[in-house]
Amino acid sequence: MGENLSTITHTIEVNCSSEKYSNILCKCLSSDESLKQNKLYKNINVSGETIKM
Repeated sequence: MGENLSTITHTIEVNCSSEKYSNILCKCLSSDESLKQNKLYKNINVSGETIKM
């Protein structure tokens, strides 16, 4: 309680088996309202088979 989550500065990298799956995962993460409301990530970068957030 009372902790400031905006100071967390971690990068998560996910390697998918194909660019198709990385795009699907990105769309799912981007559309998840609870992730947005809780500010669990600032942005998502997709580069081929890799997602960084």
